[in-house]
Amino acid sequence: MGLTTSKATPASITTTTSFTTQSEKFQYLQDCYDDRQDQLQRLNKKHSTPSPPNQGEGEEDQPVYTPTSITVENLKQWSDEFNEGDDSVKNRISLQALSQIGCISSMVKKLNNLNDGNLTDDVWTTEVETFKAPSYTATNNSGASWLYTALSLLDHQYVVKFDIKSAGRSSSQLSYKYLLFYDKLERSNHLLSKMIETSDFDLNSRVIQHLLNHNAGHWDMLINLITKYGLVPSTRYPDLSSGVMVEQLDYLLT
Repeated sequence: MGLTTSKATPASITTTTSFTTQSEKFQYLQDCYDDRQDQLQRLNKKHSTPSPPNQGEGEEDQPVYTPTSITVENLKQWSDEFNEGDDSVKNRISLQALSQIGCISSMVKKLNNLNDGNLTDDVWTTEVETFKAPSYTATNNSGASWLYTALSLLDHQYVVKFDIKSAGRSSSQLSYKYLLFYDKLERSNHLLSKMIETSDFDLNSRVIQHLLNHNAGHWDMLINLITKYGLVPSTRYPDLSSGVMVEQLDYLLT
């Protein structure tokens, strides 16, 4: 069976790999696991603490994988390291190169505008009544229509509760792309953790196939996202007019 590997797959594995024996499948998973362990080991070295006195000379602690969740402190640390760390110049160059990949160019432009505080509300001479149909009901091939639907319902309740319509606006225009980004970030963390935990599973097992193919959302996932990251209006985190190509975002995150 053919399997398309992700960006996290070891370099020795080609883009499409066919397995004819069980041992080949096991070796493939072992390579993936070893690659992940190497990454964890490098991270542990970067943030390591002094070794205990009784540790034998020449011995090195093997990193032990434990499932972790993404915290606000993690996000701030990653942002600071990316923008202000020793590799900040290289990171900027890489970001400019990645910005040439399809919709990512627009994403970078929006991010720069957000950081510079250049975003303003659009000004209209005529506004069409959209109280029952928020302006972002078109999913634009985003791959996450469940988020669009949820925010459409929340938008309606938000307008009613805070009487936004009386202020001259028919929609609060909650940012869909804001939640989409953090949804993808959390999914990537979850997927990579589960793939390590299930490294001894057969690639054709229903568990593995579910992890690789399932991308739908549920109500509890929406609640978790909003509880952890909140909601922002689209004036602070604008939606891209052409929609996000989710396949590209998945590739970058995993």
